[in-house]
Amino acid sequence: MRKFYATMMVFAGLLMFAASAYSTQYIYGIHWWESGADQIMNAKKGWDVEIINADGIHNPGNLEGDKAKLRNIIQEGFTPIIRINWGWFETIPRPDTVSYAEYANRCAMIIDELYNHLGDGLRVKWFQIGNEYNLDYEYQPVGDGYGAPASVYNQYFNTVYNKVKSTVPGAGNIKVLVGPVANWAPNRPSDGYAGNPPVPAQGFYYDRYYKAVVQGIPQCDGYAIHTYGGHRNIALPHGLGGIYFGVDNNLAYYPGLDTSNTSGFNSFKVLMRINI
Repeated sequence: MRKFYATMMVFAGLLMFAASAYSTQYIYGIHWWESGADQIMNAKKGWDVEIINADGIHNPGNLEGDKAKLRNIIQEGFTPIIRINWGWFETIPRPDTVSYAEYANRCAMIIDELYNHLGDGLRVKWFQIGNEYNLDYEYQPVGDGYGAPASVYNQYFNTVYNKVKSTVPGAGNIKVLVGPVANWAPNRPSDGYAGNPPVPAQGFYYDRYYKAVVQGIPQCDGYAIHTYGGHRNIALPHGLGGIYFGVDNNLAYYPGLDTSNTSGFNSFKVLMRINI
């Protein structure tokens, strides 16, 4: 069994486990900064998640706009986490279109530029690789009913991690995080589930898929976990229209699944009880 000690933060449905101290004392934050965000945060400072799509970053010059925004974010007191996608509706590419090495080279270039060459003596040190890669609409071809196999995500992540740690100056201070799995989305039979609800599950989907991810990644600096529940529940008491932190009606479709460990903010228990 592999053991690790973790601290955690929670905001906008993201729960992140990481193996070292944070750059901000707060556990909450925002997704996508705009000028005036400090007022929304009631003058408190925290985290900020930003997205960079690697397919459009061919050289460091392509990052100038992102770098300017990130300097503003940091100067306003936020600590940015960069989620690196390959592109919209393609959070990681397919290996038959973009090799593992090419993806790793592109991610390493982005990370190096934002950590070592951001400007004004500032740095970005937190990077999440991919997002909800088990969803059909996050992995090409969209519409075939499948997200990425866990093995494909693992190979992309491992190649990125090794490239960053071996080539980017200061990599010991850079945190490369495993991207979160969508805990309501069924995937391939080899990952524990086939088809859409209410087709009976071949296994406990979230447990099996995330376990395959964790076991297939020997080294990382942290895990991002999405703790959403009940996306299809339209009777939301708070009227926010999409996230209901209560009974997870999607997971309740799957016969035999113990929803007490997979509902709302309890989703993180799934990872913590996996024997890794």
